[in-house]
Amino acid sequence: METTVSRETVHAPVGFGKAFVEQFRLLWMSRRPLLMLAALLAALALAGEPWNDNPLARLFTVWPVWLILAGPFWGFAVWYNEGPGNRLYFWSHPVSRTGHSMARVGAGAAWLLVVYAAMIVAAMLFAAFDGDLAQFGAVAFISWLSFFTGALIGYLAISALTVWSEYPIRWSLGLLFGFPITVTLLDEWLELEDLVRWLTRPLTDQSWGLGVAMVAPFAVAMDRLRTVIGGSTGGGGSAPETIDLGTWWLAVSLWVLFWAALVFLLARRHPDTFPRWRGAA
Repeated sequence: METTVSRETVHAPVGFGKAFVEQFRLLWMSRRPLLMLAALLAALALAGEPWNDNPLARLFTVWPVWLILAGPFWGFAVWYNEGPGNRLYFWSHPVSRTGHSMARVGAGAAWLLVVYAAMIVAAMLFAAFDGDLAQFGAVAFISWLSFFTGALIGYLAISALTVWSEYPIRWSLGLLFGFPITVTLLDEWLELEDLVRWLTRPLTDQSWGLGVAMVAPFAVAMDRLRTVIGGSTGGGGSAPETIDLGTWWLAVSLWVLFWAALVFLLARRHPDTFPRWRGAA
């Protein structure tokens, strides 16, 4: 009598670096970075003539879109149709669920920076055609850096929801509309002004607030550029007239680390145990 013994090969866990590379490649295969770039280029094309008569270059005309809106939008796209309940493929790889989640978030951040770099190149080509290329030289390096960091902060903020929740868009809309309504009720009806200042300070503080960290250097650069070319004054973001670069660096570091730590903590919400199927005892 013969006994057949099956042997299963147990793969050793891989490091974060390899998981990051695989997630970077997976996002490329999904064509999401290309779709994101196509959407940004379409917005860039519509930002100039004949649809918009503005003395600023196309990239600068609608700059709040790039610094405030595009990053969160990409955060949703990275996890599209892959909520926590649709990530069972995580269990088929020798990587922890937390490692998988952080690798995907990191790969998404890398692709965001790549897409933005490509968009700037395309914007310079548009500007050369429109005769606005000289405006790019008037923007300081620190302002260009904030062009990337602003989008990155917005992306990480939304990643905290997409990693944690099956319904990140619902949560985002709830926070987007619920927070100002709550603040209005506390301020206008209950007259709790001290509480309102405490709640809104992380967003509006002119030294380390989220708004300043995301847009300050670029918003200031745009205001100065409008003045130089004789356009209208006033920016589209919440930034002071001048900024302390040292304070801004600290604010950016604070918010990047805060959102990254929150993403990590929420990613650890899923224990590394085999999932219990519905109906199982």
